[in-house]
Amino acid sequence: MWAFFKGVDDMKARVPAPKERVLLYGISEESERGQAIRKTISAFGMETKTISGDMLGQTVGWCAELPGFPMAEKEAAEPPEAPGAQEAMILCGLDRKRLDVLLAAFQAQNLQVSLKAVLTEYNAKWPVAELLHELTKEHEAMLRQFKKEKE
Repeated sequence: MWAFFKGVDDMKARVPAPKERVLLYGISEESERGQAIRKTISAFGMETKTISGDMLGQTVGWCAELPGFPMAEKEAAEPPEAPGAQEAMILCGLDRKRLDVLLAAFQAQNLQVSLKAVLTEYNAKWPVAELLHELTKEHEAMLRQFKKEKE
């Protein structure tokens, strides 16, 4: 896995892998669909955490409750311009097998979330808004490519 989370060698303190958790943005806790998404995630023993608009200036690592990611200062944490993302899911601490099984469960229930990311040592340092903007741009590029291929 990542040296960032596992420790590079025995001389350094080992940092545990992130807890299995799914960060959800733009997915209402009150809607039937939002409840179904959360129920599916909790059926796998994973936590969910809702990312609200006022958390967009925080780092992904802080939202995932990783050690070493302090809350951004008030000025730095002011909500940036809302990303184009309607909703997104950031998967934290899952190995490949668990990720595949969770995504298959979503597919089996026809629960679509267009924007997905896996927490990495790199994107953990990004503000949530920046990650959402990047996911939105990538998704739009993929849709354009798909549309070209269909023509």
